[in-house]
Amino acid sequence: MHADAEGLEKKLLLADAEVVLEFDDAVYSQGDRVRGHVTILPHDGTPDDVILKVGLREIWTSTEDDPETGELTTRSRGSLRSEVLLDKGEHKSVVRHEAGSVRFLSAKVYRFSLPLRTNCRITGDDGGWQLAIHQQEARAIPDFARVEFRVRPAEEFLALVAAVTRGLRFCEVESERSWDVDSGATVFRFLPPAVLKEQIETLELELRQAEGGAVKGTITLDLEETSIGDYFKSFLGLQKKVRSFQYSKAELSITNPAEKKALTERFARELEALLELD
Repeated sequence: MHADAEGLEKKLLLADAEVVLEFDDAVYSQGDRVRGHVTILPHDGTPDDVILKVGLREIWTSTEDDPETGELTTRSRGSLRSEVLLDKGEHKSVVRHEAGSVRFLSAKVYRFSLPLRTNCRITGDDGGWQLAIHQQEARAIPDFARVEFRVRPAEEFLALVAAVTRGLRFCEVESERSWDVDSGATVFRFLPPAVLKEQIETLELELRQAEGGAVKGTITLDLEETSIGDYFKSFLGLQKKVRSFQYSKAELSITNPAEKKALTERFARELEALLELD
C-alpha cells in the first residue's frame, strides 16, 4: 500500500444484489496490481449465487466532428483491458441496523487482483481508469457499475521528479503532466530556478518504464532566446537540446539521503552535458 493512501470503499446497487467494493489503496502507480475485495449481499428473494465479473476499464475523451452539426465535439470513450470472474469467495455474516432492529445478512466476500500494465495511462483531465463490475445472468437492471480510481506515474518516475524539484530546485508544472497515447511515455514539464532562467525556458522529461524496473527517457531543454539568431532558430526548433538516458531500478529506489544525493548529482551531470552541446 502507498504511504499516502488508505483504502477506498464504495457501495453499489446491482439488479440482484448490493455490492460493497473496497480497494486496498486509494491511488495506484503505473504497473501496479489493483487489489481489493467485493462483498455481495443478495436482495431478498434472489438467489444466493450472484455471479460477478470485475475488470479494469481505461477511459478517455476524444475530440471528433459531429456529423449532425458539423462542429467539433468531445466524446467519452472506454475499453476493458482485463477482466476476471469472481468464483472463489468466503461466506460472511453482515450485521445491519434497520429501524431500531438488528438483521444478520448472509454475504459472500471475494478478493480481486488485476494488473495495470507498465506505461499505462495516468489519471488526468483527458482520461483515467475505472473498476467495472458486471453481473452475469442478471434478471433486471442495472447489471453493471463502474467506480473510478486514480493512477499516478510510476514510483521510479516520481523519484526522478523529486531529484529535479527538491534537489535541483526546478518547479514542476503539475497541471501539464501528460501521457502520450502513441509511445506510452509519461511527460513532465519544469520551469528553471532563478539562477538558470537566462539560459533555460523549460525542461521536459519524457519517461518510459523498461525491462527490470529500469527507466528510459529523454531530457529536452528549451533554451532562452538571447540574440536575434536565437529568435530565428526557435522557429526551426534549433533552440531545443535533447539527450537520452537510462537509469536502473536500483538508482531510482531511494531509501536514504546518500542515494537521493547520488541521483540528484547524476541528473545534474546530464543537464550540464546537455548545456555544453554545440
